[in-house]
Amino acid sequence: MFGKSKKPVEPELERRRVAINQAQSSRPAFSYYSSQNRPGERSAEPISRRGSQVEETDEQRKHRVRNLTARLPLLFVLALIVVCTVKILTLGSNPRIIVVGNGSEASYVQDSGVYADEAAKILRSNKLNAFKLTADLNGASKQLQQAFPELQTVSITAPFIGSRPVVYVMPAQAGIILQTGSGSYAVNGSGVVLREVTDVSREAAVKVLDQTGVQAVPGKRILPASTVNFIQRLNYQLTAGKQTVTSMTLPATNAYEVDVRLSGKPYFIKTNLQGDPVEQAGAALATLGQATPAEYLDVRVPGRAYYK
Repeated sequence: MFGKSKKPVEPELERRRVAINQAQSSRPAFSYYSSQNRPGERSAEPISRRGSQVEETDEQRKHRVRNLTARLPLLFVLALIVVCTVKILTLGSNPRIIVVGNGSEASYVQDSGVYADEAAKILRSNKLNAFKLTADLNGASKQLQQAFPELQTVSITAPFIGSRPVVYVMPAQAGIILQTGSGSYAVNGSGVVLREVTDVSREAAVKVLDQTGVQAVPGKRILPASTVNFIQRLNYQLTAGKQTVTSMTLPATNAYEVDVRLSGKPYFIKTNLQGDPVEQAGAALATLGQATPAEYLDVRVPGRAYYK
């Protein structure tokens, strides 16, 4: 019936509770984002620190510029070496022609400019010829020699210093000068036509009149080598016997006959291509010392001499 009365709180304990609550409410609240940035927020880094980083980047840039400036002489030297190397290894297409040998004054030898133009054309036809290490100079030499049968040898060289190739050409020696209905042609010892002769009087080789009608084509064989050799040896023997040979004739009527005319003589000498030129020349010289033919002297039969 009689309820218990609530025991009053002691004033001292109440004051302590209030003091504790106030102390807890005054403390700062800490969370996960207190030491890290929240998503989407910029760094809270002090402005003074960002400024120091900018200053360091500028200093690095200045350092790189100083290094590049210091390396410019070396880079210039390296570039110069590269340019010089390319210059040394480059081969031009404007060759210099040097004619060697005793046949340079022959009338069938063309002007050096003609050979230079053809050599330049051949060198430009192959891109590998633009560099010394890859140039096919032997192949180019063969092509140039094929283009000009009057050249016995052709050699193309690349200079160590400079880019202008040097072409050495040696004209072939004419074994005979073959006079045909279409013109006079230089023929070498193998019977190959070299080129048409522009001035027959300048040629020291024996002149041979061809009446067979065979067409002369430069670079092609027109006579057997044995025929050229026979004519040369016969001419040498008669000249050694103090007789001047003015001309020889290959008659159309006989494929194995060579008729020889001597300077100041009204007759001619009939010889046989299948015989010995030394023996026939000896027979002719012996007969001329004893008789004077009016029309011809025939020494085609070994050991015999006939004249009319």
